[in-house]
Amino acid sequence: MKMWKIFGLTLALTTVAAAAFASVPQSALRIGGIPFDAESSVIRSIYGMPTKVDVHMEKERATEDTEYEYGNSVSIDLKYNRVHQIEVSANNGWETAYGVHVGMTSDQVKMIYGEPDAVRDDHYIYYVTGRSDLGIDIEIENDRVDEITVGKLDK
Repeated sequence: MKMWKIFGLTLALTTVAAAAFASVPQSALRIGGIPFDAESSVIRSIYGMPTKVDVHMEKERATEDTEYEYGNSVSIDLKYNRVHQIEVSANNGWETAYGVHVGMTSDQVKMIYGEPDAVRDDHYIYYVTGRSDLGIDIEIENDRVDEITVGKLDK
């Protein structure tokens, strides 16, 4: 009987701990209206031509990576002509699907997304459900959102 109580308590604590972390659905991987994996034409149809375009060739994988920059605060990385990662570093009107933007407090972020799935230095990481390579990385400086990265996460 004692073993069943321990098992039950362990199960209950594990369930509560799992519920305290807030994975996000893949549909939440969007910022500024641009979803992860969108084609480059979607970006240009919404925001026009980027202010800067960098193209990098990777010989080992025979791929072409492209970076679109909009002003000094939005960087969109494309692989195979699809959104791989979006980075926003200013309060410029771009926000996540749930309304998080640069300048919000860390408490506001937690009210919206819950406790992060992981915290690395000053980064709150919210993984896509069942994935550790996709998610939202929110950098916090002085208790405020300093930068938001959406899409493929750097390990």
